[in-house]
Amino acid sequence: MQKHAIVQHITRFFRPPRDATRQPPTLARQLVALWLFALALGAGLTAGFVDGIRFWLTFRGGLTERNVDLL
Repeated sequence: MQKHAIVQHITRFFRPPRDATRQPPTLARQLVALWLFALALGAGLTAGFVDGIRFWLTFRGGLTERNVDLL
């Protein structure tokens, strides 16, 4: 079986029929989507915050090693 035929079989399996109506998302699905978005946003902000602290500590450590007291 060729690759294109396999893809068509898989697509037909997961695609709903043309006359099927879509139901609006339930409250639980909306809350899960909001929770996942908040989790991803929090992880991104935390990673940026940690990188900033690492940079600051490295910068400050480099200055104190050279006996430069700017801070």
